[in-house]
Amino acid sequence: MKKKTFYSNYIYLIAGAYLIFSITCKKDDNSASKTNKLAVTTLSISSITQTTATSGGVISSDNGTTITEKGVCWSTSQNPTINNSKTSNGGGTANFSSSITGLTPNTTYYVRAFATIGNSTTYGIQISFKTTNGIVITTAAAIDIKHTTATSGGNINSVDGKEITEKGVCWSTSQNPTINNSKTSDGNGTAIFSSSITGLTANTTYYVRAFATTGESTTYGTQISFKTTDYIVPQVSTSALSSITLTKALGGGYVISDNGFAIEERGICYSATANPTIANTKISTTGTIGSFTSSLISLISNTTYHVRAYAITSEGVGYGTDISFTTVSNTLTDAEGNNYKVVEIGNQVWMAENLRVTKYLNGDLIGTTASATTDITGETYSKYQWACNGDENNVAAYGRLYTWFAATDTRKICPTGWHLPSETDFMTLEMTLGMSQAEAQNLEYRGTNEGSKLAGNALLWNDGTLESDPEFGTSGFNALPAGYRQYNGTYINFGKEGFWWSAQENGSIAYSRVLDFNDTRIYRYSTIKTLGFSVRCVKDN
Repeated sequence: MKKKTFYSNYIYLIAGAYLIFSITCKKDDNSASKTNKLAVTTLSISSITQTTATSGGVISSDNGTTITEKGVCWSTSQNPTINNSKTSNGGGTANFSSSITGLTPNTTYYVRAFATIGNSTTYGIQISFKTTNGIVITTAAAIDIKHTTATSGGNINSVDGKEITEKGVCWSTSQNPTINNSKTSDGNGTAIFSSSITGLTANTTYYVRAFATTGESTTYGTQISFKTTDYIVPQVSTSALSSITLTKALGGGYVISDNGFAIEERGICYSATANPTIANTKISTTGTIGSFTSSLISLISNTTYHVRAYAITSEGVGYGTDISFTTVSNTLTDAEGNNYKVVEIGNQVWMAENLRVTKYLNGDLIGTTASATTDITGETYSKYQWACNGDENNVAAYGRLYTWFAATDTRKICPTGWHLPSETDFMTLEMTLGMSQAEAQNLEYRGTNEGSKLAGNALLWNDGTLESDPEFGTSGFNALPAGYRQYNGTYINFGKEGFWWSAQENGSIAYSRVLDFNDTRIYRYSTIKTLGFSVRCVKDN
């Protein structure tokens, strides 16, 4: 504290004379001003553009004094003061942020935060930054937004004398795209430009920035965003597969809605892999909304395929759900482990050999009589099987003979997925091989003679003369004349005729088919159920 000096004169009368002297005294001056103690910190620069930036300050101590003004000051020269450009962020000690404006592009500036008390100003440490180059660019809003395209562009309104070598827009599904992402190239110069954005994905958000490149660097405009539209594709369902054979199947679908756009094409597509598209194998059909069927052909046996129905409009392709199916194997195994060849005839799949199993599907034995010639005349509901002609040596080639009761037992004689043929199954086979529907529906001998051969009859046989007479056996059914067993134990016409049970009954009798090797016709008739006939199984649809 400074001492202040003052003077006082005293006069004393000593020994009749006057004595005059002065005394000098000092005292404290408590009204003197105190020293300011401020700690001011300049905040780092952020949001730097061509003409603006952001800074601010922190005041950590004011020693109880009143701050009348605070802010930042800047200049192109070092150690700027409030006599240069400045912001004014009010008084008090609160932290503050300052917008620095009116700058020149591509220029270095020096900045200091400040705080003023009365006539005294305290400054923070100086920091510097450089404004970006002189390109000012605006990104145009996205328009004409579609599933895979949109339009944007930009406007370059200040270049500070710099040459623009390339301009355009860049985009990405991530924010702040750069020219390292997708971009357009819309020439050079400063003119307003429009950009076609292509190759997009429907129903997706994209971010876009216009850009301009000089020899020095690339400048970007403000980011915009948009979302592509979604396709309004047709609604389609896939139908379950049916009539599955070794090489064919019947599929289809249903167009539920076209969503207001005309159906240009519909059908099914299929592949060995899941979720096939029209880029895989497809079968197209005509029509609009509603159901449709499609035939799959030239398939590979014992192979799993995936199928989807589809419909096409101008909006794109709509698909149904994926449905898989497996084509029939060219071999079949029964409950006893016997293997059989199978054959595809038209849209049916048949065993190409007579059944020879002695067990039902559940493992129960199919009974037989005490001897091959046992008479069962007096029995009802007899469920038996015998070797053809009563000889086990014939089984491998000719199969076994079964009563109708055994062939139709609920424990099932045919392998899983196969069944004893119905009358419809037999008629379908006959018509596929040349018989008319009217002929197929008749009883007894029926069919059309073609010289000495019946269309159908000859094709069913395999008499071992395929090389000498190729018309025989070409269907692959491979019928052999196994004959039949009478209920009294007598075996009839082995090597001459073949007899096969149908699943259809007529009271106490049941329908069957007879092939006479020497006849040109196929015999359809009903007979008693205790006879022993051959069995051929047909694949379920």
